[in-house]
Amino acid sequence: MTESTPTNLSYKFSTLQELVDLVPADRIKACMEELGTVMAAAKMSTELTWAVAKSLAEADGKELPPQPAQLLKLPTSFEWMDDGKRELTARMVDDTGNTFFSVTAK
Repeated sequence: MTESTPTNLSYKFSTLQELVDLVPADRIKACMEELGTVMAAAKMSTELTWAVAKSLAEADGKELPPQPAQLLKLPTSFEWMDDGKRELTARMVDDTGNTFFSVTAK
């Protein structure tokens, strides 16, 4: 099966089942590749932030509590734009939802 040209549509989903139900079969791989890239960047960013915070605390003679098991909290839904641009953005937000760090990959 050959991959079709991007359709410039967007798909909003909350589960992998919804992704499979909504995204055309020949576009699922592209969607998953982009999701994987943005999730990896988001996790690396949170791990880096944690490591810097730990290092700064130790330099100040303090100790952080153990790293939480869930360092990265994913949104309840995702929206994938099938535009072929592969522009990906991951945002770090505080407890109130305000963005304090954003990474965009092109």
